[in-house]
Amino acid sequence: MPTLIKPGVLAKALNVTTNALRKRRIRDSDPYDFVIDSSTGRANYILEELPESVRTNVEKITKRGTNRSHEQAMKEDWKYANTLGKANARRIKIHEDEVAEKAKLQKEKEERHALMQKARRDPRRVERDYCYWTNAHEVSNYWDSIEDYERYKNKKNKKFTGYY
Repeated sequence: MPTLIKPGVLAKALNVTTNALRKRRIRDSDPYDFVIDSSTGRANYILEELPESVRTNVEKITKRGTNRSHEQAMKEDWKYANTLGKANARRIKIHEDEVAEKAKLQKEKEERHALMQKARRDPRRVERDYCYWTNAHEVSNYWDSIEDYERYKNKKNKKFTGYY
């Protein structure tokens, strides 16, 4: 299917008005091929049928300009480099400084948090701190006193004490 372009784009490429193109179409003196849409009655020109010089002008007009990076514009465009480029460079530098400062604060905060966590933890425990040898053949006191144990072993002798 051929690529169609609007008369306004062709008129801009030829540096004429759309009215001039319309009059050419009416007089049948238009050197360029066009198609008329049957539903709307509008004319569109076939891009492939245009001469090479006109086609390149049309493509320049219809080509969407891409955004240049700041670095590329500073190298290529003298006007940008001496006007807007200076302000953009300053703004970019300020932004980079702010990002670096925030990163530094975040790193310090994380380091402080790690130190606080380390200080909160108990000193490193070893096995002998919570586990020790007991001899099953020997009686020894593993509670407050043997009398308390003997007295509270029996439920009748157990006294009720509240929590508070």
